Amino acid sequence: MPTTDPILGITPDPVRFDEAIAAIRRRVPMTDDVWSQLQQEELEFAFTVADVAQLDLVVDVYEAIDRAVRDGTTLEDFKADVGDGLEEAWGEENPGRIEGIFRTNVMSSYNSGRHAAAEQVKDERPYWRFDGPDDDRTSKDICAPIIRAGVILPADSGWWRGHYPPLHVNCRHRVSSLTKEQAEEQGITESPPDVEVPAGFGIAPSAGGGSDWSPDPDDYPDELGDALDDRLAEDAG
Repeated sequence: MPTTDPILGITPDPVRFDEAIAAIRRRVPMTDDVWSQLQQEELEFAFTVADVAQLDLVVDVYEAIDRAVRDGTTLEDFKADVGDGLEEAWGEENPGRIEGIFRTNVMSSYNSGRHAAAEQVKDERPYWRFDGPDDDRTSKDICAPIIRAGVILPADSGWWRGHYPPLHVNCRHRVSSLTKEQAEEQGITESPPDVEVPAGFGIAPSAGGGSDWSPDPDDYPDELGDALDDRLAEDAG
């Protein structure tokens, strides 16, 4: 029997989550300095690794995350594939940080996939609930106030544009869709917490016009432009 990851719920032989696969496939690997120049609404389409200057290593990490989402490869597979390269780039061993990269990016792809699925049933299930654990690992300043408030809002509420999970590194939270009757029975939130979310997090997929972003390889340094050109050609094919 395959072993299930206790946090992400993925196995080495999962049912393919096509919406999550599509979410990771539309992200563009880039270095930290390029990522920092993007507008907030564009970050949905960007993939980077903090404190890694080599684009080829960023691409390696991206491809390892892609395999995890697509094929159900595990954290141990991820460590074996890119752990040594990351620790060499950082100049230190940091297994916790490597795990954070894996869990955060896989969860981000899964949540983007859930967003796409929820959009498809929005007419029948027009409310969303912020879901997940409230334990000693829950961020006390970010996710805990939202969970304890039991946030339930219309799917079209502007609040989701800045508070769609993940909201931080290692965030374990997600959004569930509800019918109007379920939302009213559980209690629709009047004033959701306005917590401060780190840059690059909390972005609802395709919110704020971000879906119109179309990166031009000519705008980036040669190595990155070539990688981006290859990625766009692959997606077009």
